[in-house]
Amino acid sequence: MSYNNPYLFCNPTQGGRQAPGTFYMILSSSWLSKVPSSIHRGFYTLNVHKAVTFYAGGATYLDEFEPPRQVTYLVNYFTNAATGGQRNDGETIEVM
Repeated sequence: MSYNNPYLFCNPTQGGRQAPGTFYMILSSSWLSKVPSSIHRGFYTLNVHKAVTFYAGGATYLDEFEPPRQVTYLVNYFTNAATGGQRNDGETIEVM
C-alpha cells in the first residue's frame, strides 16, 4: 500500500491512521459555526463543536469541543452537487 495514493484519505479510518485525533467527520451542519475572522476583514472562520474523531487502529469517538476547534480543511458533502439534490444545508457554510 502506497501513501502516495491520493485516494487513501477517502476512507475515514485511513484519516485516523494518517492524522490521528485530527480527522473529523461532521454529520450535521449544526455541529459547525461560522464567525467573522479576527484576522481578515470580510472573511470567516469555521469552527467545529462536535465531530466523530478518528484515531489509529480504527478507534472512533463522538467528541464535543469546548472551546470549539478551528477548521483548517473542509470537504463539504452537504451540498446539492455532492448528494444528488438530497441535501443543501452545507451550502450556507461556504457562503460569506
